[in-house]
Amino acid sequence: MTRPEAIHDLGSIDVACLDKTGTLTEDRVVFTHSIDVDGRPEPAPADAAAVAVRFQTTPRDCLDDAMAAADRDGSALLAHGLLTRVEELPFDHSRRRSAVVLRDAHDPGELVIVRGDPDTVLPRCTRVARAGGPVELTASLRAAAADAVAGHRATGLRVVAVATRRTPLLRPLGAGDDDDPERDLLLLGFVGMVDPVRESAARAVERFAEQGVAVKVLTGDDTAVAEQVCARAGIAVTGVLDGAALDGLNDVALARAVERTTLFTRLGPLQKERVVGALQARGHTVGFLGDGLNDVGALRIADVGIGVDGAVPAARAAADIVLADRSPDVVVSAVEEGRRTLGRATRYLTVTAALNVGNTLSVLVASAVLPFLPLLPAQLLLQGVLFGVAALSLSFDRVEPGWTARPRRWDTRGMLWFMAVLGPLASAFDLVTFWAVWRFLGLDTPQEQAVFQAVWFSEGMLSQVLVLLLLRTRAGRASRPVVATVCAVVLAGLAVPYTPLAPLFGMAAPPPAVWPLLAAVVLPFLACVAAIRPLYLRHVLGIDAADLRRER
Repeated sequence: MTRPEAIHDLGSIDVACLDKTGTLTEDRVVFTHSIDVDGRPEPAPADAAAVAVRFQTTPRDCLDDAMAAADRDGSALLAHGLLTRVEELPFDHSRRRSAVVLRDAHDPGELVIVRGDPDTVLPRCTRVARAGGPVELTASLRAAAADAVAGHRATGLRVVAVATRRTPLLRPLGAGDDDDPERDLLLLGFVGMVDPVRESAARAVERFAEQGVAVKVLTGDDTAVAEQVCARAGIAVTGVLDGAALDGLNDVALARAVERTTLFTRLGPLQKERVVGALQARGHTVGFLGDGLNDVGALRIADVGIGVDGAVPAARAAADIVLADRSPDVVVSAVEEGRRTLGRATRYLTVTAALNVGNTLSVLVASAVLPFLPLLPAQLLLQGVLFGVAALSLSFDRVEPGWTARPRRWDTRGMLWFMAVLGPLASAFDLVTFWAVWRFLGLDTPQEQAVFQAVWFSEGMLSQVLVLLLLRTRAGRASRPVVATVCAVVLAGLAVPYTPLAPLFGMAAPPPAVWPLLAAVVLPFLACVAAIRPLYLRHVLGIDAADLRRER
């Protein structure tokens, strides 16, 4: 985790941007078959693709591994003895294809093998391989090829076009030069692969909906394939926007479009950034899950960038949180835990700040009228330590279902309002304790300050810890770790004045008469806190009446 506070921000996410590959699907691309331009089974495209993968020097992805596995007869391995790599044009998101230039030990010239998106490879083909030999790629054959690609995509298969070119020796030039190795290609056919949808994807989408989180799918894949995956994952696609159409929109138009669009396809890195930025411009808190170099920019600008353990180093470095598993179920669970963490932190900070306001007011007033300090610094420190130990148990506490049912953000206005109510209320009962100790126990001289301070220490510690127990979550249903910790802290705090540690903190054992007095002060104070608890739940925690009924 590169930004620990991001665990709180997870609770405020209302839009989750997910990639299709590896998140909704299993990231386990499997080769199915290869076909010719007419859609008939043909091994040549798969064999050529496997050879290209064997000579590829850039890191492989799941598609490359699937194409390498298509070499069932070992022809790619045999090619190592005949071919040597001359040059490579790696895949990028603008070209959407890759090429490798090979030199054959027995044939003059060089062999170029191109693999990529059919929409970018087909326009560079001028001929097509048929049973009788290469023929011109006519308009009717182009239409047949497009139909074959569309038919496979409609079933959810990922399709890669494979083409070759035999040339004289090429100068080491890149695409776009006069000696461009990716022109005048011979189309061999297409390789079909499937990326199975995760079994947990549909349930994860349902859980996101229950949490009030909208799911947006951002992918570099084809629209038809992505739509099939969304349908199997239970994502209702209300709008589709591809990269080309996105580039035609200005920022204002895109901000309007992202609200009604569920699926964004054929996206490059900058386009993913624009989508995330447009969602933020509409007031959404965006979580983005990514693992590749093309996701780095979006991970950086998202409110919460979520990486996975197997992501490239740059993506892990850009992410705020790195998950051990990229399953959408894990992302949902992370959002739920973020909301619970935010709920516990809100309770702790609100109650602590309000009680600190009360303590400050009490000490200021008491110091003005007492001939000695109402509490010594060491006593205040010990009281704070005991309260902090009790507060640590909140990490094991339950959080109301109403709190985790929708996105949450820090609400400083509600916290300030409650501080203004609870702080003076706590101070008033502190001063009642001060008056009762002075009036009924006669502890009003500097010689008796050790006993006075022990009484006020016990009252402050007891009331603060019990208020924390009352306001931490659902009244009367605290988890066992919370109850056990609070009981241990209360017993330890009340016992301090009677132990050998008392002189170290400047305290002396109070008389037995102090206990009825403390009960007469603390119990009414807790009753007052219980009376304002519904206001605390509504204005600080944002739990409305429906949530309160669900809590019961």
